[in-house]
Amino acid sequence: MSIYAKELVLPDNEYIKEVTKKNQIVLHHTAGSSNPTYVVDGWDVDPARIATHNVVGGISTNGNSEWDGKIIKAIDSRYFAYHLGVKGKEDPTRKPQGYYDRKSVAIEVCCYGELTFRLGKYYNYLNKVVPGSQVIDLGKEFRGHRYYQSYTTAQIEALRVLILYHCENENIVLDKGRVFTWDDFNYDIKRFGEKAIAFHVNYREDGKNDLYPHPKLIAMLNELHR
Repeated sequence: MSIYAKELVLPDNEYIKEVTKKNQIVLHHTAGSSNPTYVVDGWDVDPARIATHNVVGGISTNGNSEWDGKIIKAIDSRYFAYHLGVKGKEDPTRKPQGYYDRKSVAIEVCCYGELTFRLGKYYNYLNKVVPGSQVIDLGKEFRGHRYYQSYTTAQIEALRVLILYHCENENIVLDKGRVFTWDDFNYDIKRFGEKAIAFHVNYREDGKNDLYPHPKLIAMLNELHR
């Protein structure tokens, strides 16, 4: 039985059709709406070869859960696209540009990300209201924001399934005994560049905040690494 709800494999010119050895999975969120097909469709009309291998759907701000936790395949994991946005000159390890893209499987979660609270409501960066039922309060700021659209239970389960799937298919070996904390969501290419599981924030110190340290995400990752 396939783990994919749908396969929307991008045309050859939208990624690099070169077989590369993968030893890492990098987790992202889209900073967008809940429908994963829209994400892939956007890559299809973008001339840049920027994409991720999989996209996980979410719940819309009006409560539509049709795509919640559903997984879309966009690229065969043997190949790669540029998903990190790390320029070679910005990498303190001085690896060639695209080095980390080539060796990683990339997974996107549909999520608006950071929210702003004002006048009793939560607003995403598009100034649209996100219902309080979809909001997580981290208790303190992460990259300048305390409130985020919450990753859903189904999305976190889909990430668990995808991590196990890609570990088996690409022979990626988890760092058993690794314990995830907020510290694992820091920018540090040298430290996290060779870990089996990394986040976009490990590679970028700009305005990116994916993934953020959601407690249920951390718990799932710690369970996998026991």
